[in-house]
Amino acid sequence: MHDARQRLTGVLICLSLLALCIGGISPWVLTNGVLGVMSSLNANLAPLHLLAAFLCGLFLAALGAWRWARFVVLAALLLSSALVARHLVNSAPLAADREADLKVLFFNILQDNQYDALDLAAQIVAADADIVVLAESEGLREGQAVLQAAYPHVAVCEGQCGLRVYFREAPAHVKLHKAAAFYDRKFIAAKLGFADVTVIAAHMLKPWIEEQAVNQKRHLVRLVNRTQGPVVVVGDFNAAPWAASLAALTWETQLRLPRRPIGSWPAKWGDYGVPIDYVLTGREAQLLSLSPFGEGLGSNHRGFVAEIVLPEG
Repeated sequence: MHDARQRLTGVLICLSLLALCIGGISPWVLTNGVLGVMSSLNANLAPLHLLAAFLCGLFLAALGAWRWARFVVLAALLLSSALVARHLVNSAPLAADREADLKVLFFNILQDNQYDALDLAAQIVAADADIVVLAESEGLREGQAVLQAAYPHVAVCEGQCGLRVYFREAPAHVKLHKAAAFYDRKFIAAKLGFADVTVIAAHMLKPWIEEQAVNQKRHLVRLVNRTQGPVVVVGDFNAAPWAASLAALTWETQLRLPRRPIGSWPAKWGDYGVPIDYVLTGREAQLLSLSPFGEGLGSNHRGFVAEIVLPEG
């Protein structure tokens, strides 16, 4: 019995140290190569790794390994606190209560979505957004005509890019910006006609497409930083808010994440999913409200509806 307890204690110590290393280091590593890819992938689940380490610490305490238990529990709490602190710096609370100036819907439809396309389009229209941004929009199929009847002005990124932006009112200016050298990905930037704001739609590459993902982020940073006036960026970023890549993006652009982002992937996890789909705001554009959209509509993502306030006057 004593030997079994010692073996279990040893296993828990090894598991807790592994979880602490993965959960504690991966969200802070921003580098190229295999290490960068592995860090990006593990960073999305960093809170789960730290929670696992914390639970291992409690089991170690129950087994009487108090020294290890104290170390593991304290380390898990400190590393978690560091992630929370960085998120507080990189995010912004909701704006004070006032009428929204802009309402944006974002949804990654999923290219091979099998849900009824006409009903999906009807539910998007029913959300009553000023602008609808869709990623992997091929999944909407015949529903595109329904959507275009309500939103007559459309900006399309053809091919594998899959981005579409629908406007109720004609934008003042729309431009597609190349985002990756070897992938058919672009950003759609629209200067609105009814409000002084530029909306940028993005679908970022997955982190294991390492060199191109880094290059795409650089293009987005340059695009945001040379845009004048209030900016709103919406899209699928394929990275959690506590990942180093998102922290670098907010630092380099001074855009801010939502303080409480929507759990978006996988959709079946609901509010407990990993937030990888965002609205980022800056230059006096502020998030007023954020609500999930699209659960049960055939995608592996949940989207969101964001209400935004702009500078008065």
